[in-house]
Amino acid sequence: MMLMIFCLCVIALDVITGIIKGIKNKKFDSSKMRKGGINKICEILVLILGLLLKNALPHFKVTLNFDILFIISSYIFFMEVVSIIENIGEINENLIPPKIKETFKKLKKEGE
Repeated sequence: MMLMIFCLCVIALDVITGIIKGIKNKKFDSSKMRKGGINKICEILVLILGLLLKNALPHFKVTLNFDILFIISSYIFFMEVVSIIENIGEINENLIPPKIKETFKKLKKEGE
C-alpha cells in the first residue's frame, strides 16, 4: 500500500511541476493538460489494477513468482521521478547538475 501512496505523491508532484513549467515557459496549453490528465488517470488505474491482481490472484489459485504491484509501482514511480527532474530542470536549470541532466537525457533516448 505504501508503494501506491509513493506513486500517487510523485504523480501529483509531476502534475504540479508540469503546470509550473508551463506557466514559466508561457506554454500553458489546455489540450496538453487534458492529454497529461488522461495519462495520469491511466497510471492510477494501472496501479489499482496491480493492487487488485496482487490480492485477487491467490483466490483464483494463481501464483506468480514476482510481486506484480511492486513491478508496476516501481515503473510508474521512477518514470514520474525522471519527469519531475526534467520539469524542475526546465523551471530552473541551475537546480539540476549538468551530469544528472545528461544522464536523464540518455535514459529518455534509450526509452524511446
